[in-house]
Amino acid sequence: MTQATPTEHSRLVGGSTAARRIGCPGSHKREQIAPRSKGSSYAREGTLLHEMIAVVLDKGAAPEDLLPFTFTQPAKGVEEEWTLTVDRDLWNRLGRPALDMFDAFSAAHEEAEGTPLDYLVEESGEFPGIPGAFGTSDVPFRCGDVAGIVDWKFGRNYVSPVENKQLMFYFAAMREKYPAFFEGATRVMLVICQPQTNDEELAIWETTNARIDDYVLELQAAVQAAGHDDAPIARGPWCAFADCKAVCELHVGAAATLAGKLDDIQAGQTLRLDKDMADTRGVDLGDFLGEAMELGEMARDWAAHIAVLSQERLEAGLPVAGYKLVAKRSSGRTWSVPDEQVVSRLRSRGLKAAEYYVKKVITAPQAEKALKKIGKELPEEIVTMKDSTGFTLTREGDPRTKQDTTSEKAAALGVALLAKLKGFA
Repeated sequence: MTQATPTEHSRLVGGSTAARRIGCPGSHKREQIAPRSKGSSYAREGTLLHEMIAVVLDKGAAPEDLLPFTFTQPAKGVEEEWTLTVDRDLWNRLGRPALDMFDAFSAAHEEAEGTPLDYLVEESGEFPGIPGAFGTSDVPFRCGDVAGIVDWKFGRNYVSPVENKQLMFYFAAMREKYPAFFEGATRVMLVICQPQTNDEELAIWETTNARIDDYVLELQAAVQAAGHDDAPIARGPWCAFADCKAVCELHVGAAATLAGKLDDIQAGQTLRLDKDMADTRGVDLGDFLGEAMELGEMARDWAAHIAVLSQERLEAGLPVAGYKLVAKRSSGRTWSVPDEQVVSRLRSRGLKAAEYYVKKVITAPQAEKALKKIGKELPEEIVTMKDSTGFTLTREGDPRTKQDTTSEKAAALGVALLAKLKGFA
């Protein structure tokens, strides 16, 4: 069977690097000298699900007939060959919800437009005006007056389709390759299907062909700028998962800058606070902590990236000065014989069945999966959402609703913060 997902990616610019080229033209030069990652287990799981869904959509195969679905990715670049399998649990958890959302989307637009929804599967195309730039679209589609791209995302981080440079790249490439397929469509929809973050709803952004035209010019200009030695660099969300941050001055420098700020904190020299948490020299604590958070995130991401590259090098048998690989700590003792032998030996020593067997009610998610297998739904009247255990820190662009705290809680937080920042008044 021919592999559906791309076996190679454009090093100049592709869908996944388009936002980085626009936001940081200098990233291209740094990517050429940065060590490349071998990829993560999460990325491989995503590729695996892409492959199975491609077979289902392109060949009209029934998912149940394909399970278990095993896929082998040949070695490419620095990534070694790997093999993974979609079992029934993984399919029910991520694959089936994704297809259900796509089917519902197709049916809704077919009814609205009064015509069948036509689509392509894992189609590769070149970006207009940039020789050597290409990308592979998951599902380019057309239905009456509407045309667009459906993109599968199986990770745990929400991805917004609004002004999404990756999907805009794919649409421009597909429109260039198949002009007749997209001709006459006045509505452009960029759609992200992400079952781990959006439950049963697709994330959709509707735009225009004119906006795509402007984007084409924007990316062309960014790639042209990237070809110069003095191409500008800038930090931003495009830095996530970027190999170039291992050698980028901004990320390497962030670690050193953060260390200097931490030294200032320890010495009590950065801020002097009164009881109302206001800096007596006019420096706002919120601004200071915001900057420190930014530096901390960059330093953390950079350090984690370096650690991954170092471990990959050591696992390949190459040296990393001052470091070595050791076996992970054991998670504890386990049985070395089959369960029936364990039961026999424990019984012979006087334990009763209630003492060596544990019986409890399955969880709501487990029950929902079990019921889906027999075509039934979980009774909503017997389930509820768990209470939140507190607050978590995230960036302002996160789509989740901001949680307000009472003045009493804020005051308590201030006391705790002052206690943590040693050397402050």
